[in-house]
Amino acid sequence: MKGGIVMYEEDEQESSPEVPGHKVADKMGQAAGRGLRKLGNKATKAMAKAGTKLAGKALAAIASFIGSFWPFILLILGILFASFLIYDSYIESRPKNQEYQLETVEDQNDYSSEVGADGYYAVESLSAANKKIKLFYTYFSDRSYYVTYGDGVMDPIQANSEQLTTDGIKDKYDREKYFYLSPNVLFVLDEYLNESKIRTPEQFIRPVPFETEMVDGEIKYKAVDVVDNETEEFNVQSPKYNKEGLLVKGEKTEGVWGYGFAPVLHYKDFIEEHEKRGVVTKEQVWDYENQRWAPDLAATDGTQTYNWDKTAETVWLIDQVVSAMGTIKNNINEPVWKPTSQRVTTEFTESISVPIRKYKTVQSRNSNGESLYYVVKADGTILFNKVSVVETDYPFLVEVPYTVWENRDQVNVVEGVAWEAVPTYEGEPEEKDITGTDYYYDYMQNYEIYVPTDVMEGFDVQNRLGLNDEEYAKALKEVDDALMSDSKSGGGSSVVGTADIEGLELGSEGSEATYELSARYLEIYKKYGEMYGVDPYLLLAMGAQEGGGDHYNSDGVTVKKAAAVGLMQIEMLGSGRSVSAYNQQTGETDSFSPSNADLEDLDSNIRFSAMYLSYCTQLADGNVLVGLQSYNFGEGFVQYAKKNNSGSWSQELADNFYQGSAGDSSYLQHVLRFYASTETESPFFKDKEGTIHSYDGEEISFGSVDSVNGATLQGASSSTSLSSLWNGLYSAIKSKWAALSVSVQNVFGFKIGSDGVVFYNSVDSDSSPRFLFKNHLDSEESKLTVQETVAFEENLPVSTYADLDDKSFEALFRERFIQMFTNPLGKTAVVSKDTEVNPKEYFVDGKFVTPVDKPKIVTKYGFVKNENSESTKRFHSGVDVSVSSGQAIKAVSKGIVVSVSQADGKLIIIRHINGANSFYSNLGETKVKKGDEVNAGDTIAVGSANKEKENAFHYALQKNGAFEDPSFIFETEKKTGESASDMANGSVVIEQGAIGKFQSPLPNQTVSVTSPYGYRINPFGSGASYFHQGIDLVSNLSSAPISAVAEGTVIYAEYHNSYGYFVAINHGKIDGIDGGNTNVMTLYAHMQPGLQVSAGQTVKKGQVLGTMGTTGSSTGTHLHFQVVINNTPGLVMGVSNTSNPGSIISNF
Repeated sequence: MKGGIVMYEEDEQESSPEVPGHKVADKMGQAAGRGLRKLGNKATKAMAKAGTKLAGKALAAIASFIGSFWPFILLILGILFASFLIYDSYIESRPKNQEYQLETVEDQNDYSSEVGADGYYAVESLSAANKKIKLFYTYFSDRSYYVTYGDGVMDPIQANSEQLTTDGIKDKYDREKYFYLSPNVLFVLDEYLNESKIRTPEQFIRPVPFETEMVDGEIKYKAVDVVDNETEEFNVQSPKYNKEGLLVKGEKTEGVWGYGFAPVLHYKDFIEEHEKRGVVTKEQVWDYENQRWAPDLAATDGTQTYNWDKTAETVWLIDQVVSAMGTIKNNINEPVWKPTSQRVTTEFTESISVPIRKYKTVQSRNSNGESLYYVVKADGTILFNKVSVVETDYPFLVEVPYTVWENRDQVNVVEGVAWEAVPTYEGEPEEKDITGTDYYYDYMQNYEIYVPTDVMEGFDVQNRLGLNDEEYAKALKEVDDALMSDSKSGGGSSVVGTADIEGLELGSEGSEATYELSARYLEIYKKYGEMYGVDPYLLLAMGAQEGGGDHYNSDGVTVKKAAAVGLMQIEMLGSGRSVSAYNQQTGETDSFSPSNADLEDLDSNIRFSAMYLSYCTQLADGNVLVGLQSYNFGEGFVQYAKKNNSGSWSQELADNFYQGSAGDSSYLQHVLRFYASTETESPFFKDKEGTIHSYDGEEISFGSVDSVNGATLQGASSSTSLSSLWNGLYSAIKSKWAALSVSVQNVFGFKIGSDGVVFYNSVDSDSSPRFLFKNHLDSEESKLTVQETVAFEENLPVSTYADLDDKSFEALFRERFIQMFTNPLGKTAVVSKDTEVNPKEYFVDGKFVTPVDKPKIVTKYGFVKNENSESTKRFHSGVDVSVSSGQAIKAVSKGIVVSVSQADGKLIIIRHINGANSFYSNLGETKVKKGDEVNAGDTIAVGSANKEKENAFHYALQKNGAFEDPSFIFETEKKTGESASDMANGSVVIEQGAIGKFQSPLPNQTVSVTSPYGYRINPFGSGASYFHQGIDLVSNLSSAPISAVAEGTVIYAEYHNSYGYFVAINHGKIDGIDGGNTNVMTLYAHMQPGLQVSAGQTVKKGQVLGTMGTTGSSTGTHLHFQVVINNTPGLVMGVSNTSNPGSIISNF
């Protein structure tokens, strides 16, 4: 033992008479139990425990009653040993079968009568005993992390504390869920460390020890090991108890009982800001003739900007975590203003001066300026039809207009995008302070705790949780479905789901990338889901299916619009549409009649979808499946289902209806593959009366929504791909107990002690006596706790992870903790689709030129390094282009000069068409003035003479108030007759000898090129022209194998929303290509599921990577093959510096 100190031991009490051989037999039984722990596989801890118990008691009894009949003893020992071997098969399957108790056969789960394909009998229902144990540990799991925050709150506060709720301390990205100790961890620790004699999960959810120090003005956390590795002295002290087991206040002593395994999360605060920004695109025009505002708004020059709806709030992110593995510090990007993909519009009024026509009465004059009078006859008659210059008493008066300028309120229409400054996690955390498994091992080897007296009296779940008989029965009933989880994961990059409903798989095979895109709009789904009684995660799944998870085209600004509009792909109708749905919040029926243009607004698009789904499901009497199918087929399907299938859905029914209808008879499969909810089991609906319906329309109580169909769903957002070996150790997903913990916490008010944990019914924590309990585990036994925990968590046999050496144990443990801090959306690299640009959206006839000859971009568009802060980035709204002093800078396209500024840096703005403007700044002498018309190629300025740094001017392209990526202008001043090789390779020199170092990706096959490298029309029907960054190939083989063209290292092997299943390989620097100075990378896209390589793997030339397919954005089975030559290993997707594959592979 390392520094272990026994503070107090209970007097020894013999439980059986003093007879010869009793202690010897007991020792033999214990030794037999320890030996069995090594038997077969190292993981049969439970068998060893049973062996200790059974062998000890059996041998004691034999010694007591048989005495010296040792031959019989040996015979019985042999029989017991054989029994243990048989018993091993039961122990082996214990985690898989979720058998938490081993006391009696009567308390085992109910099993099927037939062996399944995996060789095990399937569990049909959990026993009452196992349900109680799960109920118990789930409650404590939900309190198994601690929080410090800011610079002031340094004393750890336990999860679920009211103080955290009051102060609003919650991670913006909901990262807490990665740091709970799972119920299985607590159960296994109890089983091993407490030997099933007592159950004290409260001990294990105490925080790990840590220290803090100030480094460069910031608080730094440091984990503290139990024992100093050099001196083998204790580093930690715990509360002291006297010989009577009473707490000695204010004193501490060496020991681990004051600590556990719960991580401590430190939160840092940031100011998150949002603002809508745009330009005035339309305005009221004063009609002087009619002295009013013209009825139609007029387009503006697009130069007046307008910002509105600015908000700011404090948000919290997890800055550091102290865990049993050490300390990890996360990399967090400070908030920087950047545009989002959300289109916004508003109106505002401003008072402007307009010409007002007024009238005044004056005496009329003739052309000579003489005053005119009415003619008066001699008899005094006034001739009003005659005037003359002869003065009379009746001047000829007329009203003449005159103009004055007065203020009037003008209505302006603004269009733009929402901007945000939001803190984000980036990349992997700093792992230098991860110490490994020392704390875990030392804690096990020095395990001693002081236990309240009533725990020693036996394990009583009901009393420990403080429930009366009625409450206890209700708790078990409400969690019954949640406890019987048939969890299964989609694997790879699929959305993780669990349940099968009516033969439909939830969350199976849905692209995780698409799911994550749609999940960006979760708050809007929730807003309208709650408003109209539909499941927001079902709306999320529909958004993933309908619009591929995105409301906008690849430019991030223009809305998807063909036959249908936007994210939810609502059909465009010439006569418009209208929908009505019951509003759960107002109690009224809302009506909504959006135009096609209205549906381009993301919020309105989702609102209409939610209302129509609610309307259809209400017609279907709450049957979500029928309602969802009707969303696709139309409401006529509801009546068809009622007439032909008693109002229920079936695939056969959908297929039959489809014969005479437009739509998708497999719509439910296509949508539900993306259904993954952290809150509910399967889709639900809330009707006008407030009744909750399950997917098939059956009424369920609100508290049971999480357990529809008896299965609990894993997944949602970024957590869907985190199922790994160590999911059981420090994962808050707690796959099978999400619904259970909600029921335990919210339905029944447990008694909470002063430090936030449940105490025993009759024990006061300060004044009641405790007893010392100790059990020191060696390193092998400590690893067994991990092995069995993982087996329980993943429903696998114990031996699954039997061969776990020290190196693997620590490496995988470290990997699990690093994994907690990946980017919320997965990869840190930006992965984008082939850029689709239609120049006609910006320029007259789509014609444009580069503003300088042979342009070189020195600063790209997008996020770039902040010159004033090396640790942050800034958003660069355009590109900086190298230019020599006096070099001509040209207009990229036809337009009108709307602004010329001679201020420092100088600025020219040219307006083109469709709200597009070109901005040129950091110029030398300007050659145009405001109001000039220019054509593409006209010189508008020259480069400045900057002696301090490399000359460069800034070019930005603005569309409807939002700055867009102008890189396509500089990449593609190409002529139709130029070869693809000429267009792309630029200054990269590829020698003829290098070609022989590569082979075809489709060797020994008849290959055809279906789409060459270079410009092409978008194959998905938009009609826009864009640059195809690779080459598309088809084979004469039906399942064509795809091979590596050269040896290298796999950098990607996964699913991507555009590339589908793809592989990217870095071949490194190759002689004969750019002088051997540049990396060569290749990409193979659209393959079938089941890639044959993985990231990090070294592959040989000709090694098979996968099979040709049509996954991702694809119009048919083919291979998209792409070559990238640059010095950024890993930067292979969504780039413009590709090369023609024909330049390195002669076959093409």
